[in-house]
This record gives sequence, C-alpha cells and structure tokens, in this order.
Amino acid sequence: MGFSPRGLGQERRRALRRSAHGGQALRGGQSLRGGQSLRGGQARFPQGVASGDPQADAVLLWTRIEPAKGEGAAVPVRVQLSGRGDFGQVLLDETVRAYAEDDYTARVRVDGLAPGRWYYYRFLDAAGVASRIGRALTAPAPSDAAPLRLAFASCQNYEQGFFGAWARMAHDDAQRPKAEQIQCVLHLGDFIYERYSNRAARGQRFQRPLPPFPDGETDGDRVWAASLADYRHLYKTYLADPGLQAARARWPFACVWDDHEFSNDSFQHFSTYGTEPKPEIERRRRAHRAWLEYIPALLPETAPQTLSPRTTPRAVSIPVPDSRKLRIHRRLRWGRTADLILTDLRSYRTPPPLPPGIGKALGSPVDPVELVDIFDAGRDYNNGQPPEFLPFGDGTMPNTARERAPGSALGAEQKQWFKEQLAQSEAAWKIWGNSLPALPLRLDLSDIPFTDLADSVLSEDAWGGFPGEYREIMQWLREAGVAGVVSLSGDHHCHAAGTLPADPNQADSPALAADFNVAAISSTPHYLNVLFEAQQDDGGFRALVAGGDDGAPAETWNLSLTRGAVAALAYDAL
Repeated sequence: MGFSPRGLGQERRRALRRSAHGGQALRGGQSLRGGQSLRGGQARFPQGVASGDPQADAVLLWTRIEPAKGEGAAVPVRVQLSGRGDFGQVLLDETVRAYAEDDYTARVRVDGLAPGRWYYYRFLDAAGVASRIGRALTAPAPSDAAPLRLAFASCQNYEQGFFGAWARMAHDDAQRPKAEQIQCVLHLGDFIYERYSNRAARGQRFQRPLPPFPDGETDGDRVWAASLADYRHLYKTYLADPGLQAARARWPFACVWDDHEFSNDSFQHFSTYGTEPKPEIERRRRAHRAWLEYIPALLPETAPQTLSPRTTPRAVSIPVPDSRKLRIHRRLRWGRTADLILTDLRSYRTPPPLPPGIGKALGSPVDPVELVDIFDAGRDYNNGQPPEFLPFGDGTMPNTARERAPGSALGAEQKQWFKEQLAQSEAAWKIWGNSLPALPLRLDLSDIPFTDLADSVLSEDAWGGFPGEYREIMQWLREAGVAGVVSLSGDHHCHAAGTLPADPNQADSPALAADFNVAAISSTPHYLNVLFEAQQDDGGFRALVAGGDDGAPAETWNLSLTRGAVAALAYDAL
C-alpha cells in the first residue's frame, strides 16, 4: 500500500476528525464491577494490551480491537483505569475510537496521575467484553531519587524460537519482593523480523513457521514483507505469542527499532538483500507506519508536551503520526536517578563503510581495524591525506574511499541532539538505549607469532564500523566531563559487558562509559553463527571458535574475545 500525496492529505483531515472524537474523549457507560465475567476478551482484543514511555504524571496505553461484522471504520473502545487490580474503584472510564486506517489500534494517553505509582487498566467493547488487564507505571517526580529497576531485551525471531524468555522473566519477577520487581522494559529493536526463509542457512534452525504474508516479495530463498498489510501481519502474529503478550501487559515498554522492523542491515531507506543497496522509500514508510500502530511510544511529533496540571485523570487519543516526518530518538526521565536517552541507528546512518568482500580480496580472514578506519574516515583519514592505495595485500588496490565523507551511525542532527541531552542531564545515570553494541568487538590477530595478520573488526554493522564517530563521542564525553553514561545494547544475540575506551586503538586509553550487550529473546545465538563460519574454514579460525576434538569441541570463542587469540590457540593446543 502506497502513500500518495492525496492519501497523506486525507490522513491530515482524519487526524482533525480524531481530535474532535478523542481529544476530549467521550464518557463511557457503567463500569464493570470486580469479579464480573469478562466474555470473549481474547477474541475481541487478540493482541492484548500494552503501555509505553512512562511519564511522571501520565501513562500511554495501547490495544487493538478486532472489528465485528458491520462495525465500520471507527469502533468505540472504552478504557478503564484503576489503582486496584479488581477494579473495585475506577479512576477513569472513557471512550475513544479505533480506526480502520490504523488497523483498529488505539493509543490513549492518560494524564492527571500521581508519580511513581502502579495503575491497572483494561479496554472494553460496546457490549462490555473486556481485554486482559494490564499494569502501567508512572515515573517518579522530577525531584525524586527513587531507584530504577530496568530490564532490556532485543531480537525476537518468530521462526527461530519460542518466546519463553518473556514468560520466564514474568514468572521470576512475580516471585520477587515488590521492591525488587522490574519497573520498565527497554526493547532495543528487532521486535519483528521482516522476512522468513524457504530453507535453513548458516546453521539456523526453524522452530515454528511464520504464516504466509498477504503479499510479500521473494528472491527464491527468502520471502519478505513489502506491503503495509505484510508488516501488520507480522505484528499480529508476534503479538499472538502468550509470553510476549503477557510481558507487554505486565510492564511498560520503551522501544526503539533496529533493522528488521524494516529490512535486514538497512540504512536510511535502503535495503541490502542484493549485491547493491536498493532504495525503498515507500516500503520503509509502510514499515514505520506499522511500528507506530503497534508500538506504544510518545514521540515528539505526537506527544502533548505541555498540558495544564490536573488532579483527576483524563484520556487523550494519540493519532498515528505521519511517517514522513518521524523521529523516534527521545529522552525519558526517571526522577533524579536516570535519564533514558533513546537513539535511532538506522534512519540516518551512512552506507556500510567497506565494500562487500574487500577483506578477503586483500587476503585477510576478517576485516583489519586499519582498513575499517581508512574507509570510515574517507577523505579525512590521516589528517586529510588518505592513501591512494590500500596498505594490504600487494599494495596495488586503489583506495576507493578517498573522496568519501566520514561515516556516521547517528547522523549530524541526531548526534548534536544526543550530546545536548547528555550535557543537560542532571540525573546520576545517563542510560543510552543503543540498539547496536558499542563494545570494541575485535580479534587481536597481530599477537599471533610468526604471522602477518592484523587486528580485525568482527562487525561493521555495529559501532565497530563507525570508529571515527565512536571516538568523537568518547572524546566529547571526556572534554564535557559527562559521567555516569551506560550503554544498553542489543542486535548481536550475545551477552557481553565491558568498559568503553576513549580510543580502542590505544591499549592505555581511559574508560569513559560502559556497555552491556544483551542476548536475543529467540534469534539464533551469535556463537552458533560464528561456529558455522568456523566449520567452513580449513585454517586457524576454527581453533579460535571451537577447538579440540571434532566430536566434542571446546568452546574457545569467549576466550578469544576476552583473553585474546593467543590464549585460545594455546588452550586448543593443550
């Protein structure tokens, strides 16, 4: 489904109609009493409920209602809020509308609430059929130093595994004392995967089939979402999972996207399925539209930033914003304790730094650090004097990045915003919602004796591919005296933690921040992907990943990353 100028004009007119219906939401009928039978809620609200982006005086609530036959393009939905799980005392009972053009999803901002408090909510149709009950939490007051208990997650591939991690997380959390329970979940992207495969590859295993797309496109091996109906289909399928649905009902989420919400390894509006990046502006717009419909987020374009103080709750409908003028980077405040600074590392990034396969063409098993530095810095390398030829192989390969502008993951405008948020923050902790690992993921191959191997970068899709901007940010933190910065990152399907040096190329570089990288909810683990590559290798790389007996190889990959390649090779030789 495309977005023609005419269609966008219709979108603006609909938004005005919505403000009339939802800006001052209509009062509903009688509230349900605690214990009354809730009939057919799962069928009426099949994707459950959710809340997002906690504010000190407000919560953002979400649901989707399945339209009944003959209900038309606007379906009334009642929202109820209570301080008690049995709804014995209802604090708010109002009616909003879910629109067909939004796939019958509804976003409701309830303000006039007390800070630092749990609330219970549910949605009802006109006949009184209720959704499951959800919990929402307001952030502490700005002057409050209350602790933050934050969980973070990423990468939930429907095909590659069940979402039992969400179910276990909810179960374990319920067993803890209330003072130790999770208050908010930071989701770092890959909430959905935009494609499914017709065959297993790279050692991946499929656990459950994804229902076919309404439309979809394919290259024979893969099928991917193309239309708005396709992306909506993915969210509906994923949110049918009971573990994920329970998690969204139990905790408020703060979400950013990564690549798979649009297209694997994407940058700006380009997909990268083929040998050359392909511009897909309309497809990305459809992908973003579906994300906005199904992910509750108070974005700057839609969130009422300044409302008159209220002492009684009020419901305000939040329309789906125009995806042409969208930004998801934003800051959420948790009293004096923490600021959550959420960034978007796909919409503004430059193309990948290295041409595909260049490392192997130069005789290196992985891409050398220096090669990435040369291509990332482009015309600015070596103080504006980049080499004419690459100093690898026989030295005759031209440096095709000599006229290239330096690379960027954030983009100039977002980077300036990012620095401003860090500089302005008075919170003890500045938590960076960073979809990609900032830890220097490298192999110190130059330490292996009797070889001419170079230290190498393991992934240029993450911050390892943007070393110039990484060093710029670290240097700025040092000069600005900004402390308490913690990056929470995802994408790589592995658990990792460490400090972030000002310059990874210098052994004595001071640590200026920390990064915690979280493994996937269900996507193929990083280790299995690396192991598959190692098993195709006849050289020494295999010993760095899984050395020893082929029948029961010892996992040496973690040793390679934490203690170095020589340590892994020595262990393999024992």
